[in-house]
Amino acid sequence: MHRSLMVRFPRAEEVNDASRTLPKALFWGVALNAVLGYLAIFTLCFTIDDPKAILSGATGYPFIQLFYNVTKSYAGTNVMVAIIIITLVAAGELGTSVNLVTLDQHLSPRGGSCVTFGRHAGNLA
Repeated sequence: MHRSLMVRFPRAEEVNDASRTLPKALFWGVALNAVLGYLAIFTLCFTIDDPKAILSGATGYPFIQLFYNVTKSYAGTNVMVAIIIITLVAAGELGTSVNLVTLDQHLSPRGGSCVTFGRHAGNLA
């Protein structure tokens, strides 16, 4: 596998005390993303001019109508929508790869001992 791809995958065996460190890192990563997501939604809710106009917009998709209302440009709207689509496609592809690597670590006989409940998951393999 290409070296740059191997660097991106989380490697439980390279972390000291992985059964404690990885759950903490995952928890704080999710918590930080949740706080930032709520902050973004809160900010968006108070900066929208007319929510009914956005919901009944000509595009049929409120987020696209919101982008158009903000930019007043088809090109700007297309770029912003393309960024979201590319991000979703990339996250879906990378998420699948990471999940397969994580599943392999849970179910492998040697990798199962470094994660929480790894001994029990190792019996499934």
